[in-house]
Amino acid sequence: EFKIIKLPFKPKNGEKYFTVSDTTISTYNWTNCMYENAYFKLGNCFRTKEEAEANADRIRKEIMG
Repeated sequence: EFKIIKLPFKPKNGEKYFTVSDTTISTYNWTNCMYENAYFKLGNCFRTKEEAEANADRIRKEIMG
């Protein structure tokens, strides 16, 4: 029996991605800096704005506690 496991999205260098903050959804181009890697480890990197919006409540609960 096999299971399909969806790996977290990690942008490639220069690729656009979206993140959720306490009040907004922002878009950036990946540069592999310390802050971006923190977003990735928190599961706060999304391919689309719609994916970010769909996960906004979960991310905000993790950020805000």
